[in-house]
Amino acid sequence: MATKLRGQRLWTPSHNRRKGEEMTWNYRIRKRIIKGKSWYDIVEFYNHGTKRSWTESGMKPEGETKKDVIWCLVMMLKDAKKYNAFTDKEEK
Repeated sequence: MATKLRGQRLWTPSHNRRKGEEMTWNYRIRKRIIKGKSWYDIVEFYNHGTKRSWTESGMKPEGETKKDVIWCLVMMLKDAKKYNAFTDKEEK
């Protein structure tokens, strides 16, 4: 279950984390370069200490209710404005 933590979501529980470590995540805009052309999408970006990772595929807003989808869209937009975009490796 995701819990809000100062504008980020705290990923809990996790069997892979050490005691006292927290993993947070947020949405970020990713720039991908595919065959020389730029492509942008939004991904879940994970922070775990000094390690960073993100979802391979772009995310889409979804939920069990209309309210859930709207909440997801709002969080995506809020995070996209707050956090820097990043460039993923070039795909040929």
